[in-house]
Amino acid sequence: MAHEIGTVTVKMTDTELQHAITSLEFYTTLNIPIDTEYLVPYDKLKHDLMRIKKQLEDYKHEVITDGKK
Repeated sequence: MAHEIGTVTVKMTDTELQHAITSLEFYTTLNIPIDTEYLVPYDKLKHDLMRIKKQLEDYKHEVITDGKK
């Protein structure tokens, strides 16, 4: 099966985004005897969501800063 890259639009509030990141953090750091390769997609998703959260925070900061000029 080939891996394809695409774009998906997901609408989440800031709180929902943080809860998803927290849940993935918990899930990927559990100390249970499973193959670490199993957790790779979840860890990747967590890092992607963290990057998206940072981008949203930066955007909000820019909007607030630009709005005060």
